[in-house]
Amino acid sequence: MSAQVLIVDDDKLNRTILVRNLAMWDVSCDEAENGVDALEMTTRREYSLIVMDIRMPSMDGNETASLMRLHGVRCPILAVTGEGNDVDTKYFDSMVEKPVTRARLRDAFEELGLL
Repeated sequence: MSAQVLIVDDDKLNRTILVRNLAMWDVSCDEAENGVDALEMTTRREYSLIVMDIRMPSMDGNETASLMRLHGVRCPILAVTGEGNDVDTKYFDSMVEKPVTRARLRDAFEELGLL
């Protein structure tokens, strides 16, 4: 699989873990540490998938995903959360609960038809 994924998380360690887990599937990743940066990045490049933390300062994942959809982003958006009830499902295509593991990522990728 060769895909371009945008990882959006305010925690650098979480982004690093996701990048390392996705690297084994030949996935190229861009990183954004907040929703504002992520929105701007989606205007410059099309992504195969966006992996987004829900709880972030300033603009949370739900608000970011809703604005992405409003601006025409059509790729799947995968929510990453510690609590599933935080996710506004009308903007996300799937969800992975923390702690994120390779198995959970693989299951989400398969569900989205990316593996």
